[in-house]
Amino acid sequence: MLIYTFMELLAGISLAAIEQWGSSASLSGYVAVCIFPISFTTTDYTAVATGVMGAADATFGKENYVNNILWDFTSESQVAFRLSHLDRPTLKYIAIGF
Repeated sequence: MLIYTFMELLAGISLAAIEQWGSSASLSGYVAVCIFPISFTTTDYTAVATGVMGAADATFGKENYVNNILWDFTSESQVAFRLSHLDRPTLKYIAIGF
């Protein structure tokens, strides 16, 4: 998943940086776990996520959002996010680190 454009290189993105993205692998209670395709060398990476929901969620007024990263469940190979509701929403994430 190492993809760099000419503009990113001009902007100063390090060639050693790893950019990864994907969907949450599992939901367990109020936690969504995102497993990286490539493990980082440390937990000093940045990850952001957004919830993915269907039209039925909006119809019934269900608000779904991602609260925070759970640092004590985070490792070089995965990141965990706290969810607003039990077993939802699933997530799409992007992570950048070394």
